[in-house]
Amino acid sequence: FHIGAMDPDELVEEDVDAMVKTIERACEVYKTPAYPAMVKACIGQDLTWKEPAKKWEGMLEELFFGGSESSTTKKDTVKKPTETVSSA
Repeated sequence: FHIGAMDPDELVEEDVDAMVKTIERACEVYKTPAYPAMVKACIGQDLTWKEPAKKWEGMLEELFFGGSESSTTKKDTVKKPTETVSSA
C-alpha cells in the first residue's frame, strides 16, 4: 500500500483523502488470504546492499576501465526490488 508523496508540513486535502483510502483498502485486505501472502512477500525481500553494490561496482568499473563485458553484466543482472516481488 502506498499513500503517496505526502508532505506532513504542508498537508493538503488530496493527501488526507489518499491516506484515508489507503487505510480503508488495508483494512479490507487484512481480513483476506491476500494479507498473509503480502506479508510473506514483504518479509522475503532481500533488503541488503548485496545486489545494489554489484550494480555500483559495475558502474565504477565502467567509469575507470571503460565498458567491459563484466561491468555491463554486473549492472544488467541486478533486478529492481519491484521486479523481485510477486504480485499476490
